[in-house]
Amino acid sequence: MRQPNKIIALFFILSIGLLLNSCGNKQNPADYNNKLMTLMNQNETDMNAMNAAMSTANYNQAEQVRESWARHLANALNEAKDIDGFDGNSDLKNAVVSGLESYRKIVSEDYKQLIVIRSSGDQTQQAKESELLDNINKTFENAGNGINKASSEFEAKFAQ
Repeated sequence: MRQPNKIIALFFILSIGLLLNSCGNKQNPADYNNKLMTLMNQNETDMNAMNAAMSTANYNQAEQVRESWARHLANALNEAKDIDGFDGNSDLKNAVVSGLESYRKIVSEDYKQLIVIRSSGDQTQQAKESELLDNINKTFENAGNGINKASSEFEAKFAQ
């Protein structure tokens, strides 16, 4: 009869330990927000490198930046998708994932086309170039607005 009592006691001790451990790991909203915002802000380095390459008409460098940026975005997307929601709420995470996916699309499609057009020197493609630039700027703006909105709502809901 002593064996079942030891098992029950051990189970009870483990249960209390798990309960105390889970209470001590409460998520911090500022840390959660910062973790997600860091994934978005990492794009600034690549953006600046792309702008520098494009403004100096160094299209080989621009293509290298674009390829590197695409890899960085893939890594950031995987990292963002692996982050759990905060207290069951994934709105901010989803906004960041959506923003990163938007960035990935323009880096893999629009910037690629823009580099080809500019490196060709084909003046008949100015309308397409303008369309691509407008889409790139609109995409950056929409992604930023979506993330800012989700971040403000997150702060309002979870601020301590």
